[in-house]
Amino acid sequence: MRQIKLRAFWRQRDGQVAIITALMMLPILAVAGFSIDAARQVSTKKAVQHATDMAALAGAHAFRDGVSASEAMRVGTNGFYQNLPINASDIRCSVAFGLYNVSETVRTSANCTIPTVFGRTISGKARTRVRGSARAEATITTLDLALVLDVSGSMNGTKITALRTAANDLVDKLVTPTNRTRISIIPYGSGVNAGRFGQPALGRAAGYDPEGDGLNRICVTERQGDNAFTDAAPESADTYVGPPSSFTAGCPTLPVLPLTRDATQLENQINALAPGGLTAGHTGVAWGWYSISPRWTDIWPTTATPLNYGNPDNLKALVLMTDGDFNLASSSLSAGFAATLAESLCTAMKAEGVVVFTIAFDAPSTAEDLMRNCATSETGHYFDAVDEAGLESAFEEIASKFQGVGLTR
Repeated sequence: MRQIKLRAFWRQRDGQVAIITALMMLPILAVAGFSIDAARQVSTKKAVQHATDMAALAGAHAFRDGVSASEAMRVGTNGFYQNLPINASDIRCSVAFGLYNVSETVRTSANCTIPTVFGRTISGKARTRVRGSARAEATITTLDLALVLDVSGSMNGTKITALRTAANDLVDKLVTPTNRTRISIIPYGSGVNAGRFGQPALGRAAGYDPEGDGLNRICVTERQGDNAFTDAAPESADTYVGPPSSFTAGCPTLPVLPLTRDATQLENQINALAPGGLTAGHTGVAWGWYSISPRWTDIWPTTATPLNYGNPDNLKALVLMTDGDFNLASSSLSAGFAATLAESLCTAMKAEGVVVFTIAFDAPSTAEDLMRNCATSETGHYFDAVDEAGLESAFEEIASKFQGVGLTR
C-alpha cells in the first residue's frame, strides 16, 4: 500500500504548472524591467541633454552681457534645473561649467543618475548613469538697429497696440545696460518728423524756429537729384534732404529717436506711437538708414554716432514694418511712386552691408511684394504677419537673430 501511495505521489501533476510559470516569470520580469530601465534611460538622456543645452545657452547669454563668471554659472545652473521635466524628481544631477573669455565660449556638462526598476536584486545597480554635454558661443557683436515703424491712420485700434507690444518685447530682449546693442526708432506717416535734427538736415541752423513755438516739428520729405538714394551727409545744397512736407497734418507728432541703448527711453518712444496720416514709407526707409549711417555723424548726438561700415564686428540692420501701400511722395502723387523710391533705397542700403528685415502686417499683396523686394532675402528676412499674433512673432524671431548666442557643441 505504501509503495502504491508513493507511486501516486510521484505521478501527481497538480501545481506543477504554477511552479513552472513562476520560474518562467523571473526572466520575463527581468527582461521587462531591463526594457523599462532602458526606455527611461533613453528618455532621460534626451531630457538631460536638452537641459544641458539650455544651461549652456543661458550661461552664454549672461556671459555675453558682461556678468561675472560665478553669476554666469549660477544663471546656467538655474537654466538647467528649470528645463528638466517636472516629473523628474528622482533624477540626481551635478552640473559643471567651463567659461573661456578668449573664445567667449561656455561649456556645460551634466552627470545624472536615475533609479532602476528592480534595483540591485536583479540588475546589480540601484541607479543608472545619464550624461549630457553642450557648448555655446557668446558672439559679442556691436549692433546698430533701426526700427522703421508705420504709424499711418490705418494702424489705429488693435494694430497700434500690437505694434507697441511687439516692439517693446524686442527692446527687452536686445537692450541691457551692459550689451552692445543700440536702437533708433523712426515713426512714419505722411512723412517723418525729424524733430530737432530736421533743420540741420535741411541746411539750416539747428535752432531755427520761424514759428517761434519751440516745437521743432519738421516733417521732412524725400531727397531728390543725384543723392536721392544715398546716405550722403547733408552738407551742401545737393545733399540736403527734401523740404518740409505740405502734409504736416499727417506727419507723426513723435520725432525720430536716434540710436540709444537706454531701454526706458526706447520704451517711452514706443508707448507714445500714435497713428495718423497717409503712408510715406520711403521717407521712413531713408531716415532709418540715415540713423545708422556713419556719414550722418555730424547730425546725431555723440552718444548716437553710428558705427563705421566695413567692420565685421559692427552689424547694421533695419526693420521696416507696414500695414499698407506706400501712397504718398511729395515729388509725385502717382500710384506706386513712393514704393519705387523705397525699393531703390533698400537696394542702395543693402549694397552698403545693411541687413534689411521687413514685415507686411495684414497688408495688401502690393505691399507684400514691396516688403519681399526690400528684404535682404525672402527667406529669413521677410515676414508675412496676417494678424497681431503674427506681428509679435515676427518681432520675436528678428530679435532672436541678434541675441548673439548659439550652440556649437
